[in-house]
Amino acid sequence: RGYTALHVCAVHDSAAVAAALIQASAAVDALCDPPGEGMDVDNEGDECVGNTDGTAMGQADVDMGRQPLRERAAKDGVKTALHLAALHDSSEVCQILLEARAEVAACVKGAEGAVTPLHECANADSGRAARVLAAAAAVVSQALMRQLMAAAQGQPLAEKAVDSNAMGDPEVLEDAGEAAKSAAEGADGSQGGDDVVQWARFLDPLNAKVGLNGSTPLHAAAENDAPGVAEALLEAKADVNASDDQGDTPLHCAVLYGSPGTLAKLLACGANAMQENGSGELPLHLLAEFGPGDSEELPPSMAKRHFMKSIKAQKVLIDGLRSSGLLERCLAHPASGDNGNTPLHAVARWNHLGAEQAARLLAEARADLEKRNAEGKAPLAVALRRYGRQGRVVVILRSLGAKEPPPEDVDPLAGALGGCVR
Repeated sequence: RGYTALHVCAVHDSAAVAAALIQASAAVDALCDPPGEGMDVDNEGDECVGNTDGTAMGQADVDMGRQPLRERAAKDGVKTALHLAALHDSSEVCQILLEARAEVAACVKGAEGAVTPLHECANADSGRAARVLAAAAAVVSQALMRQLMAAAQGQPLAEKAVDSNAMGDPEVLEDAGEAAKSAAEGADGSQGGDDVVQWARFLDPLNAKVGLNGSTPLHAAAENDAPGVAEALLEAKADVNASDDQGDTPLHCAVLYGSPGTLAKLLACGANAMQENGSGELPLHLLAEFGPGDSEELPPSMAKRHFMKSIKAQKVLIDGLRSSGLLERCLAHPASGDNGNTPLHAVARWNHLGAEQAARLLAEARADLEKRNAEGKAPLAVALRRYGRQGRVVVILRSLGAKEPPPEDVDPLAGALGGCVR
């Protein structure tokens, strides 16, 4: 994989060796080589770590940070040692790297799949590493905000901004003043030209947005059901109601991806269950989004296993809304950007086991079965139009006493095509 010795230490949490390498001037923010680069092969075909020109390991560690970004397009070419330590929950190496001024929010600008170390923690539920990194990110965020406030008031920017109470080593901030100045001037903070690695800069590393949807580390924890990481982020004061580029909050994502553990953490920390996404949907609207569109896509035995966590997340959300007194309001909420659909309308658009359970839960919570959306359709009419009379949600709603829609509400084309008009 083109790892240097420091990268290997990060994988195995070899703190003592990592400290020795750093003392010998190993580059803490060096990126992994793409597979096949920087690797020798001995006579037996085994990989030997080092440069192909025979450069010693220590020098390879130093030089690797200066290699062009275009040579790092491979999957593993956008990770520093801190990324690997985060992914493998190597908390001691995380601390050592941060004390050596490793960039807590290292993220290669413009590289596909590039994320911050905290996002890597979320991918693997690395709770111990997340606590170390979240504390460091909070220090950087606070320091940068102080610098921006000082700049706004016309005060000189300090060369260093540290908070020794937040981390073991105050020197973790290499130059908060310079980063704050770049942010204040509207610069992206990138380093170097076209032939060197360019780093993305984040004014708030704890809530750094990356990827196509602009997901924060807390969004990533919600997507991967990483409650340990979510807890660490929330303790460090990550924004529990941060929106991604689609307006989804971590709570939306926890429901969408069927993540009961993280969902419970978010609710316990006061996540706003009434916050809308870009379509005007509450988290409750996404109750049945987890899963395939048709029941035929999964056999019954696999469907039960597939929806197990999602159904648990549904119950966690309903119970949380009930205990907070928000359940009735959420049940009646029309999504302004989605045809005025209530959560039950949204569930009626699906035809899988998760949707069946969600419809039953919403009905038991006293959702209005006859509530009309902007088209004047009740949930049963929506389900009938899409899946016909044999649809899972149709059967549930009819058994609960939902009124049959007028004949014109049942699209004849739906029956001709097997009851499924999108």
